[in-house]
Amino acid sequence: MPTYRAAYVPPEVGSNGVGVLLTTQEHSTLTDDELMAVARQVAAANDVEGEIVIGEWRE
Repeated sequence: MPTYRAAYVPPEVGSNGVGVLLTTQEHSTLTDDELMAVARQVAAANDVEGEIVIGEWRE
């Protein structure tokens, strides 16, 4: 399974859910500020709420 740097909303603590991926592998080389800007736009457009974090995402 490939792993790459991404912005996402992690699952709630204690849930069996999964995180919500907001950026793709194509965005992985952006700076943190650029990655967060893209993630905020995607989250707003899709009514995604929660803390956005940057980290390693595993497909």
